[in-house]
Amino acid sequence: MDTRDSWSLREQRREIDGMFDYRYSQLLDVFTRLILAGHMGEALIYGLSRDKLETIRSYLAHAAKR
Repeated sequence: MDTRDSWSLREQRREIDGMFDYRYSQLLDVFTRLILAGHMGEALIYGLSRDKLETIRSYLAHAAKR
């Protein structure tokens, strides 16, 4: 494996680790990224508290403006 392959694998690992960071403090960000990437729909977060749903929807609205 050459240096470019190694770098590419590290970048892929960092991307995956960020997308699936299950620390409680990161869950709203993770859910937002998963929804934006099409890996899950908003229906799957329906049971969250109202404030958490509002936060995620705010993140989604902000991302849509970009």
